[in-house]
Amino acid sequence: MGKLKLKINDFGLINNAEINIGKINIISGVNSSGKSTASKILYSFLFSLTKEAIDFDNIEIDQIWRDLDSFLRFNNYSNENFLKDYLSLQKIVKNDAINNFFNIDSFKKFLEKYENYVNNSKKLKSLVNSLVFRLELINDLNNRRSFLFEKTLENEFKHECFYGEKSSLSLCNSEGGFTVDFKSNDSPNKLKSKYSNFAFPVFNVFYLETPFIFEITEGWTNPIDEYLGGSFPYHYISLISKLHRNTNFKKQIFNYNTIQNNDNPIDVIQNIMNGKIIYDNNHYKFIYETDNSNQYNINNIALGIKSIGILQSLLIDGLDNNSFIIMDEPEVHLHPSWQVDLAHAIVLLSKYENINFYINSHSPQFIEAIDVFSEKYELENETNFYYTVKLKGSNKFDFIELDHGELEILYQDLSKSYNEIDEVRAENFAKKF
Repeated sequence: MGKLKLKINDFGLINNAEINIGKINIISGVNSSGKSTASKILYSFLFSLTKEAIDFDNIEIDQIWRDLDSFLRFNNYSNENFLKDYLSLQKIVKNDAINNFFNIDSFKKFLEKYENYVNNSKKLKSLVNSLVFRLELINDLNNRRSFLFEKTLENEFKHECFYGEKSSLSLCNSEGGFTVDFKSNDSPNKLKSKYSNFAFPVFNVFYLETPFIFEITEGWTNPIDEYLGGSFPYHYISLISKLHRNTNFKKQIFNYNTIQNNDNPIDVIQNIMNGKIIYDNNHYKFIYETDNSNQYNINNIALGIKSIGILQSLLIDGLDNNSFIIMDEPEVHLHPSWQVDLAHAIVLLSKYENINFYINSHSPQFIEAIDVFSEKYELENETNFYYTVKLKGSNKFDFIELDHGELEILYQDLSKSYNEIDEVRAENFAKKF
């Protein structure tokens, strides 16, 4: 399997980014330089490769069936032959869908037979056409992956147009992948993706954007209902679906018996947490339970605990080998010592469990900790660093790769704020004399 490369051209604030995806990928730069944009694009690519994306799509197809059933039931469509043939066809189709295969010919024959009947209602025609389109994709995995990517990307960006006719995206290796072009013939611009099957196993992909996800999703009884409602980004739905499964702390999916002391990522994280976050499925809320079994409402827990708790919960119940985790500034709510501990745990997970990380960060402590731990555990050749640089006379940015020996450039940029503080301190000192 060849190395993955993410390419982004002329999308949002990004002029050009060519990111070689290693086991650990660190992106740094000023605010509003395209870092989160790249994260959403990468997430959209990777999510469309997962079984979960297929499962979500099947849920939408089932919803179209239900909408069609409801329409026929409540709109006096009582043609006896139509309903009889429709119900017979529905059983065949649903059995086919379970096996990810659908005999579209049977559906087309049905539509030809009742074409005039269907065309008498715009709503019925729209539902039937939507259903046919989605069912046809079941037989064509490449086009289905492309459709899932387009749908995910539009959802993540809330259908806002951040691209133009020169924009392009791709996630490829030597064997194939995704390529995306943007056409300007329509208004707004319309993206068109092409997928060719390639070997990059992704069992799960998670986008950890905010610890406030616990509050945002409080009271959700079924995340799938929110998915069908379309009000939230898919990465919220996917993540909270996994966290809802974590109702106890007994399950541990990794075996660390052969790992030396201080090299167990579960222990590194547990030393920070001194407890765990679990989901109370009786009251539809998350709680924090300390090591001595005291329980607290999640709203009363420090944001740093919530930030680490998301990763801890995934380790316990939702994280498998070959998972991919995208993190947006995970250091924001963490004390510097916790930033170092988190970096340690991330490198251990990448080393021993083949977990891939793509992380945006503004913290020199966190970035330097990733650098030294990756060297300690012999992952320096699979750890990549990128830095956003603004183009002169433009509001767009390029993503520049830095070697491990060039990280001083990044540290100097991140420490510029101290120069300003020193200048003010000097002014204050001068006033005293």
